[in-house]
Amino acid sequence: MQFPNSLRSIYLALMIGNCSGIACFSEEIAATSQADYREDLKRLVASYELKVPDKHDSKPILLDNPIFSWTNPRRTSEGGSLFLWTLSGRPLATMGIWKMSDSPNGYELQSLSTTPLTAESDRLSSWATKAPGVVFANIEGEDEANINPRLRLAQMRSIALKHFSATLDPDTPESENLRLISTPVFRYVDMPTGVVDGAMFAFAQDTDPEVFLILEARKPVDNGSSWFFAMAPSTSHGVKGIYQEKVVLSTIRVMVASSRDNGTYMLRFWNDKTIKK
Repeated sequence: MQFPNSLRSIYLALMIGNCSGIACFSEEIAATSQADYREDLKRLVASYELKVPDKHDSKPILLDNPIFSWTNPRRTSEGGSLFLWTLSGRPLATMGIWKMSDSPNGYELQSLSTTPLTAESDRLSSWATKAPGVVFANIEGEDEANINPRLRLAQMRSIALKHFSATLDPDTPESENLRLISTPVFRYVDMPTGVVDGAMFAFAQDTDPEVFLILEARKPVDNGSSWFFAMAPSTSHGVKGIYQEKVVLSTIRVMVASSRDNGTYMLRFWNDKTIKK
C-alpha cells in the first residue's frame, strides 16, 4: 500500500499502536499549521528591505531563521521570535515578533547600527532612524582576547557577568533586575572590519530579551584595549544598562505603536490579515 509522505508516518504509528488515528491526525495538522505559520512569519519579516546610506558598498542581509525564540507567560505571550540583519557579518538590526493570547500581536525593530538606517516594506510600517543604534566603548582592565575561539567565548561570558547588568522599568515599583542569558544569541568571527570575535548577549525577563549586550574583540589593540562593548534595548519598556556601576543605557517606556525620539526603536502591531497578505 502506498501513502503520500504526509500520511506515511501516521499510518506507521497506527500499525505499531503508538497513538489513536484521530490524535495522530490532529498532531499532524497542528505540526503543519505551526510550520506554515513560521514560514509566514519569515516572509513577513523579509518584506522589510534595510538600507544603510553611509555603507553603499555593503548590503544588509537578513538571516534565514530566527536567532532566538522565547516565551513570556507574565505578558501572556504565546511565543516570540528574534530575527537579525547583519552588515559585513556584524549585527545591524533586530526584529522581534510575537503573538499574544489576550492583546494585539506585536513586533519591534531595534537598530544595532553605528550609523542611521532605513527600512521599507510593502506590508509593514516604514522605519528610518535618526541616530546610531549603538555606540561602542572600550572595556577597561581585561586581558587581550585569547587566540583560541573556545577560550574567547569563555572570556566574553566572564566579561558580561563581571562588568554588566540591566534593569527593566527602573525607578518604578515594577523595577526588575534582568537575567543574563549566558549563551550568545549570535556570534561572529574574523570579520573584514577588524573584529576578531563578537558575541551578542541578551538580558531577559524569563527568556524574553529586553536588553542586548554586544561584545567585540578587535585587533590591533585600540585605545589600550582589545575589548569593546555596546548596549541597546529590545523592549518598549524603560531599561537601564550598567557597565562597571555606570549607567551607559537609559530609555523611557514607549507609548503604544510608537517610536523613541531618535527612531532607533519602533513598536508596531500586526494581525492574521497582515501575515497572510
